[in-house]
Amino acid sequence: MRLNQRLNWTLLPVITAVFVLAALLTVNQTVNNSEAYIERSLALELENYQKRLVEQATLMDNSLRLLLSYQVVRSLRESNISRTGSLSLQYLVQQFHSGLSQILPNLEVVQLYSPKGQLLVSADNRDPFAQPYQLQIPEHLQWWRGSGLSPQENTAFYLYRGSESEHYLVMLKGFVPGLTNIRNSRQLSPESRFYAVMTLKLDQSLTLQGTIREPSSTLSVDIAPTAPDTWVTSGDQPLSTLFQGEISQDKDTAFSRTPIYTVHLITEDGVAWRDSQQIVKYELLLFFCSLLLTYALLRGLIHHYVIAPVLTLAGQVKRHKKLGHPLQMSPGRDEISQLNNAYVSLLSNVNQLASYDPLTGLANRRNFQKTSQQILDKDGEAGLLTALLFIDLDNFKRVNDNYGHETGDELLKEYALRLQEVVRTSDLVLPSPKKLMLARLAGDEFALVLGGLRKPGNAVAIARRILGLTKDGLVIDQVKHRVHVSLGVALAPRDGQDLIALMHCADTAMYQAKAKGKGQCIVYNPNLAQQQQTRLRIEQALQEALEQKQFYLMFQPIYFSRNMQLSGFEALIRCSHPDLQEIGPDEYIPVAESNGLIRQIDNWVMEEGLKTLAMLRESYGFDGSMSINLSAIELQNRELLLKLNGLLTRHTIAPNRVELEITETMLVDWDETTEQLLSELKAMGIGVALDDFGTGFTGFKQLFKHSVSTLKIDRSFIGELDRGDGHTRPLAEILLELGCIFNLDTVAEGVETETQFTRLRALGCNRLQGYYLSKPLTLDDVTQHLSEQGYERIGEEAQEDTNSPPLLN
Repeated sequence: MRLNQRLNWTLLPVITAVFVLAALLTVNQTVNNSEAYIERSLALELENYQKRLVEQATLMDNSLRLLLSYQVVRSLRESNISRTGSLSLQYLVQQFHSGLSQILPNLEVVQLYSPKGQLLVSADNRDPFAQPYQLQIPEHLQWWRGSGLSPQENTAFYLYRGSESEHYLVMLKGFVPGLTNIRNSRQLSPESRFYAVMTLKLDQSLTLQGTIREPSSTLSVDIAPTAPDTWVTSGDQPLSTLFQGEISQDKDTAFSRTPIYTVHLITEDGVAWRDSQQIVKYELLLFFCSLLLTYALLRGLIHHYVIAPVLTLAGQVKRHKKLGHPLQMSPGRDEISQLNNAYVSLLSNVNQLASYDPLTGLANRRNFQKTSQQILDKDGEAGLLTALLFIDLDNFKRVNDNYGHETGDELLKEYALRLQEVVRTSDLVLPSPKKLMLARLAGDEFALVLGGLRKPGNAVAIARRILGLTKDGLVIDQVKHRVHVSLGVALAPRDGQDLIALMHCADTAMYQAKAKGKGQCIVYNPNLAQQQQTRLRIEQALQEALEQKQFYLMFQPIYFSRNMQLSGFEALIRCSHPDLQEIGPDEYIPVAESNGLIRQIDNWVMEEGLKTLAMLRESYGFDGSMSINLSAIELQNRELLLKLNGLLTRHTIAPNRVELEITETMLVDWDETTEQLLSELKAMGIGVALDDFGTGFTGFKQLFKHSVSTLKIDRSFIGELDRGDGHTRPLAEILLELGCIFNLDTVAEGVETETQFTRLRALGCNRLQGYYLSKPLTLDDVTQHLSEQGYERIGEEAQEDTNSPPLLN
């Protein structure tokens, strides 16, 4: 779809939606205004209706007073009404009715009654020959039956409903002929009072004038007595208090309640909408015209300022593409130049993101693979060597875990800068490396391709320089991080002629460097492939052993040298898996550490070792200790303290009965986190033993600094005690003195001869262990050994010895 078409399909619906919404809101407001206007008009009409009733009631009262003042009425006596007098009275009332009807068109009837309730005369709007109008007088106003007005009351008003649902207002007035003073007539007896009645028909509908639309609307008047048989005497109060009340409204209805009546004014359905239809039509027409005008104006502006420059740029791009020239930056400042320059910058940024790592600025994997394969192809045609160096940072995960990913990113950037410096100065070391490709492949993995080499030694020289970059660690934010490098080197065409094969070989060599202790460079050879297969087989066997619970523990006794009493046991892990039985823990534990399975194994060893110690204490009263070997990964595990504390609590074991053994080589990578963890272990009372002491690089200051309580002298130094020439001091003796200087407990490992045993006791070694004293024992052998050491089984109901070693669960 072209840009102009998109504009039409996008702009027109949006503008239409906006204008439709505005039109709906406007129409709604117009109708609301009409409704508000009608509500105000309803209140006004109801107020006028009540005022008219007051005026009519007042006129009725005054007119009836006038009628009663005539001589014919004043000379009226019930006992001597002659026919002539009756005709005169009838004529007077009839003329009175006709005259008053001119003022009150809805006047119905005027009647006079005798004190006994006899109709004397009646005038109404009906046929003169018809029967007199039968007025309904409420029972409580029927004076001839003893009810009616009291002597103090003169006039009463009430409503009644006619036969055709009309409502009438009735005024009943008591009077005494000849007494014009009404107050005097109130003082006479009821038998002398005549009664005059005047009836007014009330309006059932009104016309609502002055709405928004000129034609009027009809209002329905729903009027009824305030209560059944309600009547009200006027007394001396003004009539407005009887016929006017407070007005309330609810949309199309107005309501009022007075002492005499309740009235509702109700409009016709939809009157507000009908009255506003004409204005709504004009508004909709105006909105439609505005919509078309707005659309045309906006479309023209957008086309001029947006679409036209884009089409111009598109034409330029097509012409450049057709001629084969790259699109150049434009020096202008107009919209077309800015759009052109933004497009060129965008292409440059996209190419940068597609080919380079955004963190370090080095080439990414995609760029590396493409360029490296080109170098391989050219070197293959020229008969030159190509070297691939696969670089992996050791302990980088520890930096991320302890200091955060921001610090890890800064470390990667710093290391990338150092690598680039090595690449830039490589021509000072190598005779002819003509082609180079340095990239960050993923995470902490880097790769370097050196092309145009004439001998493998050139690549090895560069590899050594790369190893030296991290010899003293890397400093980030004034914190020194002990990060080192494991590096694998593969050469083409000797190890492979394509990049995939070469990367596989270099990766294998790098993992072999990690397996040999990290911080090394290994050049690939065919034997490494076999070692890699062995490693994969070990990893598979470890996984199967965990799933099938094939690990178990052996326990090697440790003795006090001064009296040869049992000090405790060292828990040694063993495995019954066929592939792991042959090689032993020294080979498969490093593999478990590298693939992450070691944590499950460590947890199981601690669980089973402490459970066994608790069983020996409960069954034999054994009060010795249990030494447990700990992997390097646990030194960074903050959950270790919680795990140990939970195990000690569950098995009710004192912390000083547990000793954790770590190898001396772990000290090389120690940091503040590790030191804090061991300090907390020491504070708990758990001992920390430095295993294989003498084989690593621990300095005297480190021994004083670290929270170590025991030195375990490696078996290689113990063996020298058999070969002493008498002229030089055995290294074991020096190590024992060192332990004494730092006030550390000392344990000799691998005591296998009587000579070693005798000399170690003479040198003051605190504790001894080795095959000369006892081989590693199964749990059954441990219980038997305790019996030989003088420990007796506690109680007849003690737990039975297990017939097989504890399994991983």
